[in-house]
Amino acid sequence: MGFYCNGKYASDEEFDGKAVIRAIDRHTGEHVAIKRWRAGSTEAENEISVWRRLYPKLFMESCADGEFKYLVRKWIDGCALTVLSAVSGGFTESDMLTLFYKIVSALENFYEASGMVYGDLKPENIIVNGPEVTLIDYETAAAALSHEDVRDK
Repeated sequence: MGFYCNGKYASDEEFDGKAVIRAIDRHTGEHVAIKRWRAGSTEAENEISVWRRLYPKLFMESCADGEFKYLVRKWIDGCALTVLSAVSGGFTESDMLTLFYKIVSALENFYEASGMVYGDLKPENIIVNGPEVTLIDYETAAAALSHEDVRDK
């Protein structure tokens, strides 16, 4: 059993090559996701900033223990698109179009809310829960360049 953020969260899972584990808030019993980076990681600061600013209802806290920095957020129920595809045996054309629209809408909403471009679009970073699509993993999100910036390059 591992304990994180001064013992506030506990998990039977080990990080063992994983960036995110599922844990329990020992005060509320609520499931949370804990993501870990080496201390001083700029990716950690970027992702923590995005969750704190854009998803305050999901963001719980960030903490450090000297060697590592952690992001704690509410657990998002659902299934990664890679797993969903394998379990369901694939998608119909209609399902794919609906899913595509929801992913594009999530990207657009992220850009409109943050002025940033989502930088890591891949099936394992898309969580599907019924009609809801949630993007995760904001380490590589970056400020969008203006048209003037692009022309100057």
